[in-house]
Amino acid sequence: MIHARVCVGLMAAAIAVCGCSSGGDTARPADTIPSSTTIPVQHVVVSGRATFDGSPFDAQFVGAVVRTHGLVTPCQNTLPPVAKGRYEIEVLNSATASGCGAPGTDILLWTFIRNKQYFSTSAVPWPVDGQPATFDVSFTTAAPDGGAPPRTEFAGEIFDASGQRLPDGTRVEAYVGKTLCGVASVRTSGDFTGFSLSVVGPDSVAGCARGAKVTFRVDGRTAKTTSVNNFRTVRSLNLILP
Repeated sequence: MIHARVCVGLMAAAIAVCGCSSGGDTARPADTIPSSTTIPVQHVVVSGRATFDGSPFDAQFVGAVVRTHGLVTPCQNTLPPVAKGRYEIEVLNSATASGCGAPGTDILLWTFIRNKQYFSTSAVPWPVDGQPATFDVSFTTAAPDGGAPPRTEFAGEIFDASGQRLPDGTRVEAYVGKTLCGVASVRTSGDFTGFSLSVVGPDSVAGCARGAKVTFRVDGRTAKTTSVNNFRTVRSLNLILP
């Protein structure tokens, strides 16, 4: 869930990593898949009507975050448009991207209207069976953050000590002290390989204090890079491993 204007800038190289998601499914050639093999579903489809201040609207894109145990993670697979108050979006699951959908989580949508980001006022539970879900969603000027908690949003790339970029699937965690305050993973779209991560505050997870130092772990290894949980958007934060 990174601010949409940040996403637009990074999407020049990455269609949907930022705000924040992957570039889609990778299919194997049909003749390499035995007839008994089932390809795991990597996302669920959520669709329905969308209103802004009670009326249908058009928007360039709609995105999604998954909310679980107080954390929120950007999880849209693509950034589709809203057209005449209708939308359809693919939301990634936790087997595909860290922090994304699983039974017991729920989905919030966001959109960008008149140069401002808005989150949905309500959420839809993650469908247990992985089947498509219908969600009639509303956004309002009275509550731009809707059901999304206060958060600091980071986006960037991850490099090892030799300067090599880390690959898709690399897990990224944000901590305040010993408290987990954000989780995501590296994804690739176009020429961009990186992460988008939201760090929540104490209203969501006790211990995720506002103004506190944030440290990052990459597949369990502590990065040299640190930041501050100041409820702002950090446009580019590259994580460097020692």
